[in-house]
Amino acid sequence: MTVLSGAAGARVMSEAYADPTMLIDRFEGPHGWLSNFHQHPLVLGGVRFGSVEHLFNASKSLDRDEREHVRAAPTPAEAKRRGRRVTLRPRWDEQVRFDVMRMALRAKFEDPDLRGLLLGTGDALLIEGTGDAKRAWHDQVWGQCSCDEHRAWPGRNELGRALMGVRADLAGHPADRWTRVMVTGHRPQHLDPE
Repeated sequence: MTVLSGAAGARVMSEAYADPTMLIDRFEGPHGWLSNFHQHPLVLGGVRFGSVEHLFNASKSLDRDEREHVRAAPTPAEAKRRGRRVTLRPRWDEQVRFDVMRMALRAKFEDPDLRGLLLGTGDALLIEGTGDAKRAWHDQVWGQCSCDEHRAWPGRNELGRALMGVRADLAGHPADRWTRVMVTGHRPQHLDPE
């Protein structure tokens, strides 16, 4: 598969994703660049991070040494592991983590090639699929798990929603395109126009 970057990639991909029932429900393979584990440096406040996962987990703490320990992790997986051991800043779980994620994604998509890829998804519904019969990490906050245990209720898909919000901001149109789907929990099979 040839991947076009920048404006050319956005134009070609947006034609492919113009169908309003289009769904990207896995941030891996050809869509791995949507994942927070995609290793691509980003800069925020003059500080360089190896990925969104690095920035997100370093931001969990207000302690300078803990933040630096997470930021210096060699991989996104290690940054996540280190982030589980920091002292959480006040209101992290209630609100701060969602604000940090949006800020991190905006920084990620300042890169022109990544911006072109994101804009190239057009109107596609973006869902961080976090589980199925083959493998699962069952995240119902940042994603949506479709394993037998979680199939009955849709996940919040906060990562997918944040990505669609950044995409809408970059494209200059409202971010509420998929609000009904996200609120009512339509599953991919409900998106079939038949």
